[in-house]
Amino acid sequence: MGAGAVEDRRSRAWRLGRAGRGALLAGAVSATAIAFGVLVSRTLVLSAGVAGLVAIWSIRDLRHRAEGSASIGGDWIPAGWLILFFVSEWKLTFRSPLAAVSGSLTFENKVEIAAYLMVAALTLLYLYPMRGPRRRIPVFPLVAWPAFAVLSTAWSLIPLFSLIRSLQLFVPIALCFLMIRLWQQDPRAGAILFRRTLRLIIQLITVLAILGFASYGRWPDGRFTWPGAPHPIVASGMVGLGLVFLVAGGRSATGFSLLSFLARIALFSAALAFGQTRSALLAVALAMLTTLWLAGRRKPGARYFTISFYLGALLFIATSTTVVGYLQRGQYGGLSTLNGRLPIWTTALGDVARSGRWLVGAGYGSTRVILFPQISYAGEAHNSWVQFLIELGSVGVALAIIWMVFLGFRLFRSRPSFSTTDRLAAAAFVYLLVLSGADNYLSAPSFAFTTITLLYALALSRDQPLRLRSIPRGASSKRMPLKVPGQGPARAAEQRTA
Repeated sequence: MGAGAVEDRRSRAWRLGRAGRGALLAGAVSATAIAFGVLVSRTLVLSAGVAGLVAIWSIRDLRHRAEGSASIGGDWIPAGWLILFFVSEWKLTFRSPLAAVSGSLTFENKVEIAAYLMVAALTLLYLYPMRGPRRRIPVFPLVAWPAFAVLSTAWSLIPLFSLIRSLQLFVPIALCFLMIRLWQQDPRAGAILFRRTLRLIIQLITVLAILGFASYGRWPDGRFTWPGAPHPIVASGMVGLGLVFLVAGGRSATGFSLLSFLARIALFSAALAFGQTRSALLAVALAMLTTLWLAGRRKPGARYFTISFYLGALLFIATSTTVVGYLQRGQYGGLSTLNGRLPIWTTALGDVARSGRWLVGAGYGSTRVILFPQISYAGEAHNSWVQFLIELGSVGVALAIIWMVFLGFRLFRSRPSFSTTDRLAAAAFVYLLVLSGADNYLSAPSFAFTTITLLYALALSRDQPLRLRSIPRGASSKRMPLKVPGQGPARAAEQRTA
């Protein structure tokens, strides 16, 4: 038997093994969907609906595995990003912020910690043995404030909570470094992984949005949310980000069919409207303005006309009687107090002044034991930058500003043209920056922190923009000489003969 026949048999066995693992994954996700549906709805019809949606989503997603991530041994990487994106925002057990730092763990806390440990282990397993030429990566802006958060454990009011919470920040950072290494070795493979991650995030938000409308009768105060979301603002924040991904990236960056693309835009827009979260609406509006500005870079006349029309339409809508009444809603004073945020910020600044913790703060995560005893509805500062000041002081605020300014510079720096990927990343950056003024999205393990870290992977991995539209659906990379665990014999044979 010739060497070619032996190699063909090995290749066929490897493909069959991958198919078996894919079927096992589909079954596992379907079983998880059934369990999740039963848990959140306790009704047979809704449970079956949730299970069917997630199962169909998973099976359809398996059809597109040929987009290239499997050929570099990085099949799990988009799923890792998805887990980090969602797991910190899943809460079925609601308890006081003081109880959360008492040392007892709820089921969701255990799931969250286990998920972070799993992603961390996989990341280190793949990152450590990688070889090949390396471009220098500017590490300081990305790790500075998380490292300071770990250091704050030494003077924290709740040291154990601070340590665990701050170490969680380094899991998406490690995954970011792995993504950068893969992207640098093969830009085409990195772009495929990035698009696949976007698709998974959008598909997850789609399932959650459908589940939210299915549980209409359980919305708090008539505001859109889904079972497991800690607050409607979290659901609106995630839906708004999904909408920005779709509109700013378009079909070329996300890879959806026209009907699927339009259906998701309609679904996310409706969910955002029913969510009644003013900060998310403002963030989406400014993100769309950013998209129009970058898209018209080569046509200044058309750009200024389009932006003028867009701003005029926004002004007309914002001044209507219905919208003014909508914007003034709120149970804590409406716009006059930013729905109760101004008293929180005043109390927070007063506490920092009285305690003299201006320089290094009270320790990462300490906001909940400082504010909640003084304001019953404030387990957090409802502003990422005020939260940075309370917990990490002016040093932490400065490091966080460096973190965002450096990323913004890399995303917006001058170039001949901005691809759809560049526009998507810049719009998402603006969206999350605006949203950080309404909640602690950027200062804690969350979907926003994970997304910013993913944008860092994009910004630090390449010097020139790579257009995702150049990667057709179903295409795979032909030359990916990456030495990572899990590489099959067919891939290794191709590299030896290439």
